[in-house]
Amino acid sequence: MPASFGTEALKAQAVCARSYVYRQMASEDYRDYHAQIDDSTNYQVYNKSEAVDADIQAVKATAGEVMYLDDEIVNAYYFSSSFGRTSNMEIWGQKEADYPYLKIKSLNASDRSDRKMDLSDEKDFKNYIKAKEPDVFDSGSRYYRWQAKAELSASVKELKEKIKQRQEINPDHFVFYSTAKNKVRKVSSLKGFGGVEKMYCSKRGKSGAVLVLTIRFEFGKVEVKSEYNIRSIIGCAMEQITYADGTTDTASRFLPSAYFSIAFHEKSGRYVLTGGGNGHGLGMSQYGAAGMAHAGWDYKKILTFFYDGVQVENIAGTGKR
Repeated sequence: MPASFGTEALKAQAVCARSYVYRQMASEDYRDYHAQIDDSTNYQVYNKSEAVDADIQAVKATAGEVMYLDDEIVNAYYFSSSFGRTSNMEIWGQKEADYPYLKIKSLNASDRSDRKMDLSDEKDFKNYIKAKEPDVFDSGSRYYRWQAKAELSASVKELKEKIKQRQEINPDHFVFYSTAKNKVRKVSSLKGFGGVEKMYCSKRGKSGAVLVLTIRFEFGKVEVKSEYNIRSIIGCAMEQITYADGTTDTASRFLPSAYFSIAFHEKSGRYVLTGGGNGHGLGMSQYGAAGMAHAGWDYKKILTFFYDGVQVENIAGTGKR
């Protein structure tokens, strides 16, 4: 998190990171490696940025503080920036009830309690993503709104390779159907599927995230689940993305988020994805925290907004683990 995000945002980040690491230490997933986490997307990513004084002061000011719900340290997921909403565990196909502190939240500073929070309907989501609300805490991020163009037909080889790669990693998140001879049946591979015909969202979550992406081929179709798989697969066919600040990128091969609508442009033969946010959308938006800090929120208010019902406590004085 950049030092420019403000002292209170940096404190919130410090408590999140500490909570997350303590939680992972307890799981002992990397015990065989004498480690608790790595620096990949599996563990929130760590880019080895150079430490500055503001970071050090934020860590010292919150020394030992973590977030609890009852007697358990919460899994403090965080991400770069939202499109105006956060998500819940539906994005990874897990039970929402198992993570009661991770709820869908609106980052509109002047939001009303009666605002419609369910964006699972395609029309509702498209209307929302086309709007640019000025009071959203993280609207200063260039990822707040973006538009990407993807050409699937010319990328069919790369597309199939990426699907195969991700399916080997997450077999439960992919379902292959053969439609040859007008018979629909489950199969184990993309063999004989032919060229790409269509891509569409077949299930959208309450948070607005695409939960199931369907890619239809000449003689088969693939259903893809989980936001990372969806972003990775579409990314390999992405030609250009334009951000909220007007800048463009033609080298990116990973979609910023799974919060997007899909339209097909007949004349160009391209899919146009209108979306927002950067990251999985679960827990604390770092840009949102920055907006809150600049609005005068302290770090505990920021944390208890993003993580419902938690308490910030010093682990040394609680006797808890």
